[in-house]
Formats: sequence, C-alpha cells, structure tokens
Amino acid sequence: LSNKIFVNKFTGSSISITVESKGNDILVFQQNFYRHWYVVDENKKTIAGNYNQLFLAAPIKSGTNNIEFVFDPALIKKAMLLSAIAFVLYAVILVILFFRRPSPSSHPQ
Repeated sequence: LSNKIFVNKFTGSSISITVESKGNDILVFQQNFYRHWYVVDENKKTIAGNYNQLFLAAPIKSGTNNIEFVFDPALIKKAMLLSAIAFVLYAVILVILFFRRPSPSSHPQ
C-alpha cells in the first residue's frame, strides 16, 4: 500500500491534513493528545482518538480523506470568560467605591 499524506495547515489550534489511502487505516499524528482535541471529517465533529494514550489518531477510509484536528477547550474558554466578567465587575465596584467615599470635610471634628 502506498498512502500519501499532505499537511495543509498547522496552527496552535488546528491541523488540516489530506490523506490519500488505498485501504482503511488509522492516521496517527505525533501531536500530544489532550481531551479537547476533535476530528472534523466530512463536516462531522467527533472526539479525537488517541494512540497509546499519547498521540492524536483518526480512522482513514479508502480514497481521499480531508481531516482536520481541532483543539477546542470549550470549558476552559467559559472559565476564562467568567474570570474576565468577574474582573470587570470588581473593577467597576472599586471605581464606584472610590468616588462614593465621603470627603474629609464632611466629617465633624
């Protein structure tokens, strides 16, 4: 079997690969596996497989396969958004308290 693999795009959050395969197989990409990696194949998003609990993996069908590994840590993104909202609220409260504090001349001696 003579398979051809082309890496179309490689960024920090996605890897796009075209594989020409003469039979069903498995693609093992030597990128560290983490649970937020997904495989998009034929516009279907599924959780990426892992090979030996270490590398990304995806099933390959006979013919041309356009596969994209996508890193999408949705829970982490939500936590970051919540932290940003809390920071803005805290900053607004500090500004309000700063401008609402009584002036020194309003205290009786």
